[in-house]
Amino acid sequence: MDMYYERQALIDRIDAQPTAYDVDEVVEQLEDRKSLMLETFKISESDIDRGRIYGMDKAIEIVKGGGVDGN
Repeated sequence: MDMYYERQALIDRIDAQPTAYDVDEVVEQLEDRKSLMLETFKISESDIDRGRIYGMDKAIEIVKGGGVDGN
């Protein structure tokens, strides 16, 4: 039983660790991809294309905010 609690404590400690990534690098990559999408779509009026751009904007916002929950 002690082994279960030790393992669970270790899992909890690992889960509590923040994901480590370079926010600026991720945002730069997302913005580069968005620019490529805009060039490819030539700022199309397609709902699909607008949805893709919106999704990319939301991804950038989430990364800048530190995650979905803001942590």
